[in-house]
Amino acid sequence: RISVDWNPEFKDDAIIFGQKISHLFPNSNLTDTTKFLKKGDVFVLLPGENFGVDFLINKIRDKCPHAIVTDKKVRLLLGNLPRYCKTFFWDNLRDYIGFIAAGFYNNPSDKLDVTAVTGTDGKTTVVNLAASIFASSLVDSAAIGTLGVVIYRKNQRKQMLQDYGPANLTTPSAVILQRIFNKLRNEKIGKVFLEASSIGIITQRLQGTNIKTAVFTNLGSDHLDIHGNLANLAYSKSQLFSHPALTKIVFTEKNRLQHSEIHSVYEAIERSNAKKISVGIEVCPNKPTNLTSEVLIVEKNVSRFGTLVSVVKNDMESEPFLIKIFGKHNLENLSLVAGLLSDDLKVGNAKKILGDCKLPEGRFELLDRENLPLVCIDFAHTPESLKVTLLTLDRLKEKKSSNLICVFGCGGNRDINKRPMMGKIAASYADYGYITSDNPREEPINKISQEIMSGICLKKKSNWLLIPDRGKAIEAAITKAGKNDIILIAGKGHEKTQQIKGVLFEFCDKKVVENLIQRGIN
Repeated sequence: RISVDWNPEFKDDAIIFGQKISHLFPNSNLTDTTKFLKKGDVFVLLPGENFGVDFLINKIRDKCPHAIVTDKKVRLLLGNLPRYCKTFFWDNLRDYIGFIAAGFYNNPSDKLDVTAVTGTDGKTTVVNLAASIFASSLVDSAAIGTLGVVIYRKNQRKQMLQDYGPANLTTPSAVILQRIFNKLRNEKIGKVFLEASSIGIITQRLQGTNIKTAVFTNLGSDHLDIHGNLANLAYSKSQLFSHPALTKIVFTEKNRLQHSEIHSVYEAIERSNAKKISVGIEVCPNKPTNLTSEVLIVEKNVSRFGTLVSVVKNDMESEPFLIKIFGKHNLENLSLVAGLLSDDLKVGNAKKILGDCKLPEGRFELLDRENLPLVCIDFAHTPESLKVTLLTLDRLKEKKSSNLICVFGCGGNRDINKRPMMGKIAASYADYGYITSDNPREEPINKISQEIMSGICLKKKSNWLLIPDRGKAIEAAITKAGKNDIILIAGKGHEKTQQIKGVLFEFCDKKVVENLIQRGIN
């Protein structure tokens, strides 16, 4: 288990060190990735498992940085460094680079109202829902995470920061994060909602960030190849709630069905001195509930047109209103946003504030065309998210004879233990489907597919076909489905590329579906 020290001994010295470098190079940016490095910048040289000192020096040589910041441990390895390049050293740089970066950009998060969202599923939905809703009714906001950096304006204008498009990291590095905060401060952004992955937390990417509010979504099986087990994963997420600057914590109310390992998260929340707001949902409004949540989202009815909901707060309930959000999991995400809005949200204005909310791209995105099956594109890539998405779609069936069809795969070079689990879940809740490629990376697609198939019981295996080419799998699903069927294309959601054997190929689930529709499907 890795504990996060939010206030190490030399924190203030590191901030001052970053300020001094900034004063020496006032027109430079600080970066730790060659992708963003431009002539005259200051480069943070941190060798790791994949990139050694010599490799990094050769990589930056032609980009002519004014200076580098590196660890004293590598002093003797810098012989190939260009002579014009000034060098700054710091002991145990990896443990302080967030504070140095914050100092370099004059502590930008101090001028922003930052909310960090952690949990296995729902982070992207929560940060983008929150940013769009806050922008609509209160203040220009931004979301940072899987979709990149998205600015939401009060005039409904949405803007992507092009230099920080969808990245490999859910939570950017500490250096890039401070650079983003600096940009958002200059853009006059009021609120920032940040995805805080468990890996991002324990590798100190949030170091140097002033976090006022923390949100916990849920705990599920993901990244266990890195954390080892669910208890360690939960502990990593729990570290966010010990951040010293927190003034508010919003979380889903604990229930008996959650993993026992989740206790470490709730214990950390309880220990915090921050104000605590618990939220929840009620999907069976005619049944009594024992939830004591401060904010409750009540589902009244669901159809392909949306979900009819009401909001309960202070023992008062709003009039029902329709939202374009589907599924228990997404209602839970919305309840967390409602918790963030608790100071301004009342039963009288609930429809005005929440009524126009929309899920981000690739999150339960429905493509409904006349005389064609209903297609849902969703990022579901964990056992828990795949199950809840399939269960939600099952409720949208309009005829008893309708089939629920699933197209999915699993990522390569990632947690292999979830593959048979996802196969079992898909076969349990879908009528039939296609196992295909996700982002196989360096692993053989057939190996991944067989490991998924191993979780499907013998009597159901014949309902599942292995089609390695994702485009062909999607085409097979749509062309063979009836017009009353429902198809889930899971795992990639918003992604516009597919990574196979080290190469990024252009690929978008939604685009494949739209091209098939345009061509005409018989």
